[in-house]
Amino acid sequence: MTVMPAGATLIDNTVSAAPGFQIENVYVMAGIPAIMQAMFKNLMPTLRKGPRLHSREVVGAVVEGVIAQGLEDLDKAYPHVEIGSYPYWISETNHGVRIVIKGTNENEVTRVENAVTDLMDRYRAL
Repeated sequence: MTVMPAGATLIDNTVSAAPGFQIENVYVMAGIPAIMQAMFKNLMPTLRKGPRLHSREVVGAVVEGVIAQGLEDLDKAYPHVEIGSYPYWISETNHGVRIVIKGTNENEVTRVENAVTDLMDRYRAL
């Protein structure tokens, strides 16, 4: 149903005739959810698994710039933990920031979560 790129490996499709393909660590599958799910189910046993990723989220009615230095300090103190800052602005009275914390060490992720919560609590009153 299509011409595959050179070096591609076919991904079996048990739902329809159109296969997907893989080139190195890139997987191309059908966009129809039921077909993609069937293809993914066939792929699952072949996929390598990495360490478990732990994720936490802290949301607060705090302006991002107010806590930026504290987040930078946490980022330096915990180099193996990812800290993402996502401000939102719905209205003058409904705005703040969502902080997403991710890492493979659950204890470190929890420590950063607690520190971010404390940081937001400190500036929420301003």
